[in-house]
Amino acid sequence: DRTAALVLAAEAEVQLCGDAGPDASLQRARARALRATDAAPPGHPLAGRALAALACATVWLAANGSEEVDDVLADETVGLVRQAAAALPPGEPDTPARLDDLASLLFDTANVLGDRSLLPETLALQRRALDLTPADAPFRPFRLSTLAGLLEEAAVVLDEPARGTEAVAVARAAADSLPADHPNKHELIFNLASTLLRWRAGADRAADRLDEAERLYRTGRDMLPPGHPDHARFISALSQVLYVRYEETGDRSGLAEALALAREAVRLTPPDDPFRTERRMLLARPCTVLHDLAQEEDGQAATLRAEALASWDAVVADEDLPIGRRLEAQETRARLALAGDDPHLALRALEDALAQMPRIARRWLTGPARKDAARRAPHLAAQAAVAAIRCGRPGYAVELLERGRAVLYSEAMTGRRLRTLLESVDPVAAERLARIDSALSEADIFANVVAVKVKSKERRAFGRVVTTDEKTWDPRPQVAARTRRLAAEREALLERFAATPEFAEATRQPDIAGLRRRLAGRPVVLVLAHPDGGHALLVPADPRQDVVHIPLPGLTTEAVERRAALTEQAVRDATDVRLPHHLRAAAQTELHTVLEWLWDEVASPVLARVPGTDRADAGRPRLWWCPAGPVVRLPLHAAGHHTRPRPPGSPEPPPTVMDRVTPSYTPTLAALARALRDGPDRPSGAAHPGALVVAVQKTRGLPPLPQARREAEAVLAAVPGARLLIDEEATVDAVEEALGEHTVVHFACHGDNDASLALLRGGGLHLASGGTLPATRIQESPLDHGALAFLSACSTAEPHPGLPDEPMHLAAAFQLAGFRSVIGTLWRAPDSPGMAAEVYAALTARGTRPPDPTASAAALNAAVRAVRDACPAVPTRWAAHLHTGA
Repeated sequence: DRTAALVLAAEAEVQLCGDAGPDASLQRARARALRATDAAPPGHPLAGRALAALACATVWLAANGSEEVDDVLADETVGLVRQAAAALPPGEPDTPARLDDLASLLFDTANVLGDRSLLPETLALQRRALDLTPADAPFRPFRLSTLAGLLEEAAVVLDEPARGTEAVAVARAAADSLPADHPNKHELIFNLASTLLRWRAGADRAADRLDEAERLYRTGRDMLPPGHPDHARFISALSQVLYVRYEETGDRSGLAEALALAREAVRLTPPDDPFRTERRMLLARPCTVLHDLAQEEDGQAATLRAEALASWDAVVADEDLPIGRRLEAQETRARLALAGDDPHLALRALEDALAQMPRIARRWLTGPARKDAARRAPHLAAQAAVAAIRCGRPGYAVELLERGRAVLYSEAMTGRRLRTLLESVDPVAAERLARIDSALSEADIFANVVAVKVKSKERRAFGRVVTTDEKTWDPRPQVAARTRRLAAEREALLERFAATPEFAEATRQPDIAGLRRRLAGRPVVLVLAHPDGGHALLVPADPRQDVVHIPLPGLTTEAVERRAALTEQAVRDATDVRLPHHLRAAAQTELHTVLEWLWDEVASPVLARVPGTDRADAGRPRLWWCPAGPVVRLPLHAAGHHTRPRPPGSPEPPPTVMDRVTPSYTPTLAALARALRDGPDRPSGAAHPGALVVAVQKTRGLPPLPQARREAEAVLAAVPGARLLIDEEATVDAVEEALGEHTVVHFACHGDNDASLALLRGGGLHLASGGTLPATRIQESPLDHGALAFLSACSTAEPHPGLPDEPMHLAAAFQLAGFRSVIGTLWRAPDSPGMAAEVYAALTARGTRPPDPTASAAALNAAVRAVRDACPAVPTRWAAHLHTGA
């Protein structure tokens, strides 16, 4: 009949065009599939097949129809797959095969969308296909093997070890279910070996599984007749096992064979084979390792480097290369190029890698995926900056660091600029954008929630259990879909204003020359570590002067990470009242050694290039630190030899940062430029903007803070007329309302930084009655009138442990909300009232004027020096506080 003919035509067109077909074929395939679905509406026996054809054509068009992935079409595919699976009649003999195809299609769609939360649903489809497959069906072993592959993927991507264990068992059952003489036995042996190879980390007897994978690959290869096309597949996989064994155990004995096997696999693979690029990559890896192990003098290193570079070049030439592999290839090309003294090639490779970042950090993706991008981008930017320095282009190095660091924070700043612009032309659209961005932030939090099991029991009056129900709640698939819907709505809303010059300017990549003009008079120093030695990039106060490169040979990545760990351990020990005094004192000494090392390796060579820092009578010029990577974890502002005796009458100031400059921090040049915008606006509806003091002495579930009242009293004494919200008065609602009415705010309470949740931290300030004012809520508040926020709570400026380049702490949230200056802490300082009293004494000229927020950096520096001078041997009391912003 006509409907069957239309469905068959759609299926044939989809089959013909394939995922590599030209745009016209893809469009035609989708058009025919749409006609088939019109002819086979819901309830029609062929509806499932028509919808499956439409789903296939749609995802292919989404992935290949243009240069960029069409997320809207890909998202539409998910719904089509679900409809098709629901429409397939369970009693039809071909339903298992079609469910099997739909599972593969949903898996492909998940990859196109970058949505790992679809994997459980993919597994459910494959299990359903298997359940409907008779035990003696010839395709059952292969569907088992497919299920094993999906389980393995879910285990790795979702970090669910139980699925990995099941994957190995299912793959083994699939391979064992075929007789030894079956012509396809080698395929399931290969799949079992691959599952063992991939899912061995953290598993019992991981080394044994690696050995078994090697035996299976060799067995499968020996089963093949001469000339079989799968020889290259098995040889390449064997090479990978030998390479992985070196990676995991350091066993070099198999590297030469791994390289030889990889070469043979590439030789056997035709140029148009879709797996040729992958086999080229499996050749490039052992070749690169052997290059790294070779001695440069013996000549072998140069030969291996040339072969490795040729292989990586071939890999990146593949336009269809997945982004993750492209990043690996370009990073390795850059490293090999630098080893061969070709920084220009290295820079080109890393520029290409950085150019991929917007795609893998796009707003359509959920929180975890975007965190991965935020983790990779700064690493790439730092490598690119080093390559630019090697090319003699320090100014361009600054631009690369600005482009690749604080990716999510910069995106949030852009969002605030867009909302501000919209408020002046379309307030309704501005409000809608604010709601969308808030909903996206909420979705990012829930995207981090893992599946949980909920048990419920229904009882009668006498207590006997009538029914017990257990359900698994996993919000991630719904959150991912909601994120895509919100991102599409956001994109459509902003598209209406895209032609406006102001909007184009707001979304454009920061112009370094323009930023430097806005930062005139304010020197910034970017500091980054590198395995071969670190670098500082001084952006002079005069925008007409060139950026100055300052080599820091002792600032290796390993040295920085070791000092950062030492700092964190020393602070823990020094502030642990349960430890005996001599251990706490030793920890303070350890912290001093880190501060002295920072002076010798970083601060001293940098300040030698900053005018006005070498004489005691020259004042203390402002200097903004902008550390990158692991350097973010170190207290640069407190670097120095604080206990070294100073010769009497010496014209040179002490060898410390705080005695030579007034230090501040900024995550990026753009963030500082934003903080330096025109003076604070007067908050709407407030006759006396003044100061707000929030103090909470008792918080449910946390130790009491008796010093919070003393700290509040110290601030009130310096700032008469300040508004006080103390203890039960400091509810979340009351504090939020008061924040909108004051330009200076001071918090003396508990705070935390929960790195496991939202993109900009899930922690917050703990207020009355157990309420928490989270960082996400703060950053979304319209507080552009804010001048100074003093956050005297635990670790309010502590870097994220896994994302140091992404400012995700409470201090960053207040600055993003609009506050021009923020004082935060790296750890809980024991004498908060004393520090606060010193700061506000300096801000108010000892109570003779209202607080001057523009003097906050100098006031904090004076306070820190005063406490340091009183307690020089106890750096935990004065090194925790830092200033960020204007």
